[in-house]
Amino acid sequence: QSGMFSYDFRTAVGNDLLGAFLPTGQSFPTGVIQRKRNTQSNYPIPWSAWGTNIAPLINAKPSAKLTLTNSYNSSARTISCTVNTDILKDVSSSLSLSVLYTEDSIVKPQKDGTAIIPDYVHRHVLRGSLNGSWGEAIGSSFTSGQSLDKTYTGAPIPADAVPEHISVVAILYNTTTNEVIQVAEKKLIE
Repeated sequence: QSGMFSYDFRTAVGNDLLGAFLPTGQSFPTGVIQRKRNTQSNYPIPWSAWGTNIAPLINAKPSAKLTLTNSYNSSARTISCTVNTDILKDVSSSLSLSVLYTEDSIVKPQKDGTAIIPDYVHRHVLRGSLNGSWGEAIGSSFTSGQSLDKTYTGAPIPADAVPEHISVVAILYNTTTNEVIQVAEKKLIE
């Protein structure tokens, strides 16, 4: 792209996740809820069905709690995050932990139908990962009361990223099905 739309929000991590969860040619708006397959055995849920799919999750008892402790090395421009995973219910499946980071308040043009908003504020833009597209397998069976700490340090953040606008997002998920068990988000600099 060129001109006012020369900024490219794509990342290798985002491309991997998009390829895994949304088929080529998928229409938008659509979404993936908890990485759970829909009735057609694929992931996309049309926006009109988001409420129906989210409602049963609101009062569900969690299987785990994630607590994030972030730090930022300003000279190296690297993020470190310690993720404390507290298991709240027995889990007999293999779990993985993925640690990503997003950036808010990126002001770039956005097309809205035929109108162009030159100073659109983009939020929750995926910028990268501290431990790869799929994270790390952390074990195959867990008992209620078990606790696990893992620390990850990523490559330097992009040169144009604003550390004060970055949040770290940890995703605990079933390694076999990709279904999300728990998510936590915390600002990098508070």
